[in-house]
Amino acid sequence: MNKPRVNDLLDRASLHKKRLYMADVMILQRIARRGFGYSKVIAEQFGYSRRASNYHLRKLEVLGFIERIGRRRCPFQWYRVPRKTEVPVHHVLEYLVELFAENPARAYFLIDFLSATLPCSYASSGALERVDGASVPFGVRRAPGEWLEPVWLPFWIPIECLEEVVWFLDELSITWYASSLD
Repeated sequence: MNKPRVNDLLDRASLHKKRLYMADVMILQRIARRGFGYSKVIAEQFGYSRRASNYHLRKLEVLGFIERIGRRRCPFQWYRVPRKTEVPVHHVLEYLVELFAENPARAYFLIDFLSATLPCSYASSGALERVDGASVPFGVRRAPGEWLEPVWLPFWIPIECLEEVVWFLDELSITWYASSLD
């Protein structure tokens, strides 16, 4: 599975003008609730053409809200929320649903790129020493207070909640970067 690089994420997202429409939110909500989604089923459920459904799915994939499982031309490919960003996706989704409910006349909301560097106490498979060739299971925790390399988490959030999120990250002393605050 090919993961988009961050520069590709920023470049491709500019083609979408960083707008998240209600159709995008509805599709994301359906995938988040069910855990997965096929483009054909999503198109049928919402009354979209396959082409329109694939456009919204591709957009959500480029923005990092969902990931595609399976090769591009495979008839059995499906989409899901990435495990790494599952919690932020659900929070952003809840916030967007509230925004659209409070502002029914709005066609879209602008989103902004935010990245945060979080400390991580989980070891990658290459970070631990192996005694006598024994294998180390994936995700083995280090001792409390013993931090490994930080985890960089890029994400898109609605501009309306950017100040609140930045304040929260500052309170936790987490390093962050937002493209609109340069």
